[in-house]
Amino acid sequence: MIITTPAVLMIRTGKNKKTGADQMKNALNLNFYRNAHYIFNDRAKKQFKEAIMPQIRALDVYSTIRPTYRYWLARKADIGNVHSIVEKYFLDALVEFGKIKDDDCYQVLGADYEFMAVDKENARCEIEIKEV
Repeated sequence: MIITTPAVLMIRTGKNKKTGADQMKNALNLNFYRNAHYIFNDRAKKQFKEAIMPQIRALDVYSTIRPTYRYWLARKADIGNVHSIVEKYFLDALVEFGKIKDDDCYQVLGADYEFMAVDKENARCEIEIKEV
């Protein structure tokens, strides 16, 4: 089964002091995750989970998996920064919806990820789940 997740997730992080316009940041990268307030990280994780919830609910329950992540990004980026957060949020969603028991090394036996292309119109990650 293939799950399609966002590869860009814009989160409102405040207002510009001069213009009053909303400040938006892409939350799906390690730099944002490391530097953001926990409230913004929580907001990003919830939005990510809501975006993929119908697809997750349609999955079977797995005992052990090895996912493959394929990325179409909006622009050139450090793929590892994006992958680390997408993988974390995705595996946490699988656990929360009861599709795997835990996201530890006994249920998730590794993962592969690859960059496919730049797609400015539809940045995404397609995740193929294989039961091991």
